[in-house]
Amino acid sequence: MLPHKDLAAYYDKVTWLFVSRNFKNDEKDREALRTHDRFGISSWPQLVLFDPRDDSVLEQMSRKLEDFKQQLKKHVASVPPPTKELRDKVARLGAATALLKQGETREALRLLEPLAKQPDSVEVWLEARELLRHHEKAAPTFSQRLADPDVRERAIAIEEITLLEEGEERRSFETAIEERLFDDEEHLIVKLRAMAFLSPTRGASIAERAGELLSVPNDPFRYAVLALLKQHPNPRVAQQLAQLYAGAGTTIPSGNPNVLRSHTAAAIATCGDESAIAPIEKFLREVAPNNGTLGASLDALAGVASRCGPAARKRIVAIVLANFPGSVDDARYSAFDRKWMARRLPQIAKHFHKTLITVSGNREFPAPPLEWSRELRSEYLLELQRLQDH
Repeated sequence: MLPHKDLAAYYDKVTWLFVSRNFKNDEKDREALRTHDRFGISSWPQLVLFDPRDDSVLEQMSRKLEDFKQQLKKHVASVPPPTKELRDKVARLGAATALLKQGETREALRLLEPLAKQPDSVEVWLEARELLRHHEKAAPTFSQRLADPDVRERAIAIEEITLLEEGEERRSFETAIEERLFDDEEHLIVKLRAMAFLSPTRGASIAERAGELLSVPNDPFRYAVLALLKQHPNPRVAQQLAQLYAGAGTTIPSGNPNVLRSHTAAAIATCGDESAIAPIEKFLREVAPNNGTLGASLDALAGVASRCGPAARKRIVAIVLANFPGSVDDARYSAFDRKWMARRLPQIAKHFHKTLITVSGNREFPAPPLEWSRELRSEYLLELQRLQDH
């Protein structure tokens, strides 16, 4: 966001963070990712207004200036000024910093030690800790950092352990990190890094407890759990997956519901059951031709069909037949470029055809025509229905 004279009144009322990832997985990128993880950001760009006391997201901000200002005005007074206790801590930190500059190190450390032991909402304690560390000879061990009261310290510790070479030292931290993963009070930043660290070695055992993890209300974390279920199916979470697919963005809040639904569909393909059929059918009726979740949803139906009985497979076949895409001149596609639709719709029809054969086991169903006009589509679907009835 660029400076603007109409926002000048708010410059000293909020803290403005400008955090961008470079996707190089270097130190700067990992720091930016930690910030994004704080708020569940998984798509870009985002304008998020949050409460610094607990990182709760107050509102997703508009990109229109007047609306943006009204949102700021609504929330700017919601964070109360620091208490006298906090102001006193800030003053003691300032005094300690001044003593350090004057060379009065012993007296400064005496002031800093109690400050560093008392977490606060303005992060005086963190600055005090850093100053103390600068004057300490021994760096904390990984075990100490994993139990550190500062979430950032725990997260960075796991990142650094992840970068260790494969071996006994790296493996020695797996149990402690798994405890962080399944700690209900643990911060999402740490849980995400714990998941990334443990998935290659303890993926199967974590997937056995995926039901606990799917309830964590954060998109990137859910994506990680769902990716694990693709590798290590757990049929006990089938109903949770169906609920997640059906409720993404509504009953289950999400900053990116379409992506959440797509990841969920991929997990349903490996361990979903009949409870997923109805929400997928609803999605197929509503989906736009430019939505990549369509393919994942068809694959999910095929996966479910491979694990259910004849009646359910017959139901899925009927759903696939009923939801082939409309023709190029279908009014539902009027917002899309017609030439693009002429290329896209036959591709979608091929995926439906593939799913139809997979679910029914009938390889006699002919491939769809290369052109998807109203007449050719009607003739094709009539032929499919005729073969299905016989």
